[in-house]
Amino acid sequence: MNNDIEIKILKDKTKLTEVYNLRIRAWENSISSNIINGEKYPKGFKDEYDEDSIHLIASNNIQIMSACRVTFFKNTSNFPYINLPNMKNFTDNVFALIGRGVRDKNFHFKNAQYDFVKLALEVCKENGVKYAFGHAYNENIYMQNLMDNFNFKFLSDVNYDNYRDKSIAYPGKLFVVEII
Repeated sequence: MNNDIEIKILKDKTKLTEVYNLRIRAWENSISSNIINGEKYPKGFKDEYDEDSIHLIASNNIQIMSACRVTFFKNTSNFPYINLPNMKNFTDNVFALIGRGVRDKNFHFKNAQYDFVKLALEVCKENGVKYAFGHAYNENIYMQNLMDNFNFKFLSDVNYDNYRDKSIAYPGKLFVVEII
């Protein structure tokens, strides 16, 4: 790992504003720009899951350059995806969603996504999670392959109709892994 950059759990919750603004910068020039952008969210993008999630960051102690989060669920009542096949097979115990992965467009750090998934799975294990879910855009073949490297299995395609909140819906694939 680069000595100047550390991937770690965000302990200082006052830094979440920096994560919310990073999401806008990252998504403004992506396929999500029509859904999430600075015009719609001038104070950064935050959603209902942020407050209770564990946030992971890549930082050089000056700024946050990349982030993702791990959100825990006890049931599917507030899970962001609905009407997915086989969900009940994985939701009898505490489960997690690893997501909201973003990076500054000027941040290029080899293996950062790998290190985020690895740390996220460690966080899941420490918190008694039996299954973790991950989502990847249809176009993000790298992330889909990364999920495969960590033994995530394809669960379902996710489309507009599968989102509880349609305002942030984008097509992709949902994967699941058993935490051992």
